[in-house]
Amino acid sequence: MQPVDMTESGKTASGYTYLCAFLMVMVFVLNVNTRFSVAETSDASTDKRRVIVLDPGHGGNDMGVRGPDGSFEKAITLNLSRIIAKALKPEYQVVFTRNGDYQVELTRRTSIANHKKADLFISIHTGGSRRYQANQWAVYYFMSANQRETEFGKGPGNPKDAEGSIIFWDTVQARHQKDSRVFAETIKDQLANITGISGIEVNHAALRVLEGADMPAIMIEAGYITNPQTEKRLNDTAFLTDTAKRIKKGVNAYFGAAQK
Repeated sequence: MQPVDMTESGKTASGYTYLCAFLMVMVFVLNVNTRFSVAETSDASTDKRRVIVLDPGHGGNDMGVRGPDGSFEKAITLNLSRIIAKALKPEYQVVFTRNGDYQVELTRRTSIANHKKADLFISIHTGGSRRYQANQWAVYYFMSANQRETEFGKGPGNPKDAEGSIIFWDTVQARHQKDSRVFAETIKDQLANITGISGIEVNHAALRVLEGADMPAIMIEAGYITNPQTEKRLNDTAFLTDTAKRIKKGVNAYFGAAQK
């Protein structure tokens, strides 16, 4: 019989003990994660609040417009979106397309909203102009470049035609165009009296960030960051908080009108 090496035997036993302990920990973690996943799914399915998706423009290497004092559009849009979210909660569920300084593809932004079955999509941007005095705000809704508006924004694109054909990505927003325009007008009415801006208008454009949204969708262009005074206001928490409260009033008013 060969002599037994107690050192090697001890190492083997010790290794086996550690392996067993590791496997037990992993089973526990997997069970906990499973319970959390089920709980999160259950909570989401029972939450009856309307879902608002906020889309802070730009992010990451895409910095957007830069103001004369060095502010970047990507930072201002994220900050304003967070303040809007605070105003909307807890009455609404709020989902961000990004909640940090990273880039998100345009089609991914509306894809997030569609996946969450959002009731509204709000994209936040600022403008830029060679005229540093420019101080106009705007609220946009989607209209394709080759589409002619008729009957208060009613355009082509039904959920399905008579044969049940699939809706193409670039026409999905068309069926929400009327509601998107109504929502844009409602937000404009709430923002119209903000102190320090020369005016706000509703426009339509073929904006890629809106075209794939399968719900009423708008883009708010919060003035021109190239205007030194606008840049200063858009870095003022009190101003942004007032703006956010007005946007929430617009959301409330839109849903109130939609229920009538």
